[in-house]
Amino acid sequence: MNQHITHDLVILTRSELYFGNDHLHVGDGKSLSISNIGYIMLHTPKHTFTLSNVLHVPHITKPLLFVQKFYHDNNVHFEFHESVFYAKDLNIKTVLLSSQSCCYPKFDPCFDKFFFKNKKMKK
Repeated sequence: MNQHITHDLVILTRSELYFGNDHLHVGDGKSLSISNIGYIMLHTPKHTFTLSNVLHVPHITKPLLFVQKFYHDNNVHFEFHESVFYAKDLNIKTVLLSSQSCCYPKFDPCFDKFFFKNKKMKK
């Protein structure tokens, strides 16, 4: 499966009900239902990123970002270092996004909500 996954339907910019028969199978053997599919527009100070084919799986414990899909959808490449990562424009190599935390980057309230379950969005 090469889609991004979130537990929170509210953060999807646009979504529709999922009528497929697929389920998400997780490490403990559970099969989780997919309720919706959509996309997210993530706004940062330097760029707006698109997460396409985001699956809404209400019972997922942690949201998942599929790096290869993000790479292709946004024409960026990632550099991961010991204490920082960068997302750079694939053509001109300009840094569009960086974070001091390789585990949980904080881009904006929408992206924070994608990664942190039950965190309220800032206005």
